[in-house]
Amino acid sequence: MSMPFINDDGVIPAEAQARSQGPLSEPEPGHEKEDSMVISLAARIGGLVLGAALLLFLGLSGPTPRIADAQAPWVAPAAEKAKKNPVPSDKKTTDQGEKVAKINCASCHGAKGKGDGAAAVALNPKPADWTSARVQDESDGEIFWKITTGRGPMPSWRHLPESDRWAVVRYIRTLAAK
Repeated sequence: MSMPFINDDGVIPAEAQARSQGPLSEPEPGHEKEDSMVISLAARIGGLVLGAALLLFLGLSGPTPRIADAQAPWVAPAAEKAKKNPVPSDKKTTDQGEKVAKINCASCHGAKGKGDGAAAVALNPKPADWTSARVQDESDGEIFWKITTGRGPMPSWRHLPESDRWAVVRYIRTLAAK
């Protein structure tokens, strides 16, 4: 349907009046396509609104209460805790771990691993302080598992090569009591 318009004389032309009469008037030849386009557009907009509402609903009532989960103690399974670090404890490995950490972890954990990165302000729970006794007392396998799986605001780093994740663990060990 077209909206009526007023010409320069302030009069609504007869053809515009006829089109604005709604479903009681006969559509003018050539306007069927325009009417179907309006209906198609309305259906698309309605579908988008419905889809957005559904996504919002599922996002708010989804099965995983991530924030609540992130507040509970984060304990690795026993089998993961028992894993031994397979990469050597040498300068090359710790340098590689530091490089990976600076690229992927420093925005949250900070340049020195103290959990004070720029993004940490907005996170709950706060990122771990790698220099703390709590982190240093964890086994290599437990730290590796946490890096790999992530939780809450901490993403999973599973996509990084396994050797890089183990190298980050070696780097974290160098931060003890700093």
